[in-house]
Amino acid sequence: MLGPVQVLSARGAVDPGPARQRCVLAALAVDAGRPVPVPALIDRVWDDRPPQRARHTLQVHLSRLRTVLAAADPAARIVRRCGGYTLDLAAGHSDMGTVQALVRQARHPGTGLAEQGATLDRALQLWQGTPLAGLPGQWVEQVRQHWLHLRLDLLIRWAAAHLATGRVDAVLAGSSAALIDFPLAEPLWAVRMRALVAAQRRAEALALYESARRRLATELGVDPGPELAALHHALLT
Repeated sequence: MLGPVQVLSARGAVDPGPARQRCVLAALAVDAGRPVPVPALIDRVWDDRPPQRARHTLQVHLSRLRTVLAAADPAARIVRRCGGYTLDLAAGHSDMGTVQALVRQARHPGTGLAEQGATLDRALQLWQGTPLAGLPGQWVEQVRQHWLHLRLDLLIRWAAAHLATGRVDAVLAGSSAALIDFPLAEPLWAVRMRALVAAQRRAEALALYESARRRLATELGVDPGPELAALHHALLT
């Protein structure tokens, strides 16, 4: 799900079928363990343009997905429940579910910074590309954007935890890669500036600020926000 929609078996990745069928699987998997009403499934899969026999077509996709799941993981089942369908999965068998559990663990008040950083490491490693890659639709795009924003938030938290525990090199490497995916995210520019300062690379931090300022001006027509501006001011004084 955090990349192409796939079913994993002991023998490797299994293709769940054509795009619309993968969308049915995704529509169930984002709410794994909870029933998704049939009208909601149809809306998720076809937006406001369902086929004439949408319920029948949905049943065909569900039947084929049951066959795929039975061959890959007998514990994974699609069951009729409470007027809808539920994808039942064992704990740890969904990348989205695993990330959510790791995020709860990292945010727990008793979690120290070193453990928080290690936990977020594990969460971020589960991303394999763009969420729900290759699938069309308004609902898919909403889910995709939610998970992209979550990844950005986790990257910032991850970097803060590692900076606080002295893992400057990891933050420099991670922030460089993250800025390729989120080039307009000011908090990531700020994280990288802080890491460069911690590494005694003040001139590079100043140059990075200028790069961020130019990019924000060119692409968004705005000046750096308070966080970047304050970091820049601190470097000049």
